[in-house]
Amino acid sequence: MITRKEKETKPNKTTKTTKPTKPWVVFDIDGTLSMTIDPDEYETLSDDYKNCFEFITYKPYKNKDIISEAWVMIRPNVDILLKYTFDNFRVGIWSIGQPGYVDEMVSLIFGKNTKYYPEFVYNFTNCLREYHPLRFYKPLSESPAKDGYIIEDSIDVVDVNDKYFLVPRFDLYDSIDSIDSIDSIDSIDSIDSTEELIDLNTLINDDSLLILIRKLENLI
Repeated sequence: MITRKEKETKPNKTTKTTKPTKPWVVFDIDGTLSMTIDPDEYETLSDDYKNCFEFITYKPYKNKDIISEAWVMIRPNVDILLKYTFDNFRVGIWSIGQPGYVDEMVSLIFGKNTKYYPEFVYNFTNCLREYHPLRFYKPLSESPAKDGYIIEDSIDVVDVNDKYFLVPRFDLYDSIDSIDSIDSIDSIDSIDSTEELIDLNTLINDDSLLILIRKLENLI
């Protein structure tokens, strides 16, 4: 009698599940995460305002022996925003500022915290230029963050093909236009544009970045 050896059955291989890749967010700096003013403007402020700023020096371009000075106010709730985004997204920085300035600002905002540090930092030299009309813009297709979201305070620098979130510009002044006389759109006698200093309590209680977090929650 011939016996048939039973075939050994191998256990089924378990399929490895790969965690979905985190989506990208790319932050602007000036007007989005902070505001920067020059020393002359700083000297016009009262002490209450001055106490909210930090002094920086930087070399705009590494190959030029020029030192610039500025005063910076970090936007309220930046620390909360960064912790949230780094826990849930891949993060980049793209500013239209000069290289040395952007490097200094990244050091100021992120410090030496290697856990919360952007994967790439782009500056003015990485922007593209259009001539009619003249503008510089930041197409994410030219960065590692393809298909990501750019976080900006101005639509002017956003590429038409990119997804974005706009936040109110973080600034010292509100621009106010006053129209002396209007009968029709063709009969404007004069428009005077003035700037009004924003109340300090409004600045230090700015919650725009907390509102942004609630919007970003819909992406994950």
